[in-house]
Amino acid sequence: MVIDFLMTATCRPSIVHKSLSSFSSMLVGSDFSSRVLYLNVDPVPVGCKCVKVLNVCKKFFGSVVCRTPKKPNFSVAQKWCFGSSKGKLVFNLQDDWTLLERVNLDKMSAFLLVKHRANESIAQARLPYRPNMSRSKMFLSPSLMLGEFCRSFAKTMVSNKNPEVQLKAQGRGRSCVYPVVRRSIVKDIGRKWLKAHGYTRDYGGPRRSAFVRWNNA
Repeated sequence: MVIDFLMTATCRPSIVHKSLSSFSSMLVGSDFSSRVLYLNVDPVPVGCKCVKVLNVCKKFFGSVVCRTPKKPNFSVAQKWCFGSSKGKLVFNLQDDWTLLERVNLDKMSAFLLVKHRANESIAQARLPYRPNMSRSKMFLSPSLMLGEFCRSFAKTMVSNKNPEVQLKAQGRGRSCVYPVVRRSIVKDIGRKWLKAHGYTRDYGGPRRSAFVRWNNA
């Protein structure tokens, strides 16, 4: 089965390396060397060399399709990744999460497909990042998704609204959690870096849903 991998990233090669090191070793059966990664690297921090992130990803994946825009926009980045995918299933990585324990990709794939056959609205299986997280809302944290859903959703995405807000608007009941445990399986390692470097969310207006880029002005 073709499973594509997606990553929206900023120019933090050391963070990306930590993330991919954990997933390549702990996501059993992932075999990154035979997979395609669709990678968007936004130019944050200003003046960074996005090719450094690309070079890190090339060390792990057999093929990397990369987009390096001149201006950062989280929604545009996620829209491009979703829309560019080709696989029946899509693994949405993000660039700043680590996998804390072993997860079998084949079993996760089978779990999602069984859930989808039982309930056609199910389009995502998320790795739990906190013990009591919502079990049915859709998020952009590391997860396995139906490729057809991703490509269809990409066509509806707008550039001035946070992509996760847009995804959650798909409604409850479209996501499930794998494995079914009440503990954290993945960890966000990017927030500490952002805080240390003085980055805050740029909402671009009065609504929090308008967050599409980071700002350190």
